[in-house]
Amino acid sequence: MKKTLIIEAPNSKKAAQRPPVFRSVDSRTIPPNLLDFAKGKKFYIRTYGCQANYRDEETMAGYLSEAGFERTDDPKEANLAIINTCAVRENAEEKVYGEIGSFKANKEKDPSFMLVLAGCVMGEEGVGESLLKTYPFISLI
Repeated sequence: MKKTLIIEAPNSKKAAQRPPVFRSVDSRTIPPNLLDFAKGKKFYIRTYGCQANYRDEETMAGYLSEAGFERTDDPKEANLAIINTCAVRENAEEKVYGEIGSFKANKEKDPSFMLVLAGCVMGEEGVGESLLKTYPFISLI
């Protein structure tokens, strides 16, 4: 497996210093190339933790479904997997690390498989960079 190029790891201190930027997005305008890309592909989302994360899961699932992805409850079927993390709830962080490794088989079976890590654990200093070094098959944090 090739090494991951880390351009910039998540940094909560830098994020807190950025001014808020609000963009208006018309969610009904989906680029045709994304619609073609998503055709026949499945996504899986696993959420750990707080209510805000479950709301975020619903939002991500809505966007992905609108783009043409089909949701699956079987992580082995997924072409795209999102692990939505929480640093607040007890044991959520430890469970995430165990689950990440299970997706290595997806990447070996399908080189275009994407694993995305989202949520507040990924914003903690050094966590994202450490995970990318340990699990080079992670696509996006």
